[in-house]
Amino acid sequence: MPLVSVREPVLLPDEDLDYLEHLTRSRTTRKDLHERATIVLLSHHGRSDSAIARELGIPRQKVIRTTNRVLAIGVREGLQDLPGRGRPKTISPEARTWIVDLFCRKPVGLGIPTRSGPSGSCNSMFGNTP
Repeated sequence: MPLVSVREPVLLPDEDLDYLEHLTRSRTTRKDLHERATIVLLSHHGRSDSAIARELGIPRQKVIRTTNRVLAIGVREGLQDLPGRGRPKTISPEARTWIVDLFCRKPVGLGIPTRSGPSGSCNSMFGNTP
């Protein structure tokens, strides 16, 4: 006999249901956020973890982890990515602004010889809009 989830269905208030349905119907929702919202919605409707995993083509452990996280910290926070590993940023926003400004200056006034290279604006390189 297959293993069936013993956890109760996720019971959500109407505003959380509306938020989840908006995420699953939106065409601009990130794939990972859409997947997590679908997991929580299907769990709310009483589907087992195994059935959700089979339907979405994902591991059952991911369904369990997502559902437990939403139950523990709430829908809006539980759907977001957790902070990643790695060393935290050590450069301050002011230092980054100074470096980008220095990089974007024309080298003529600084006494630095110009080089020929691929063309591209500083704004496009750093995602700034003029």
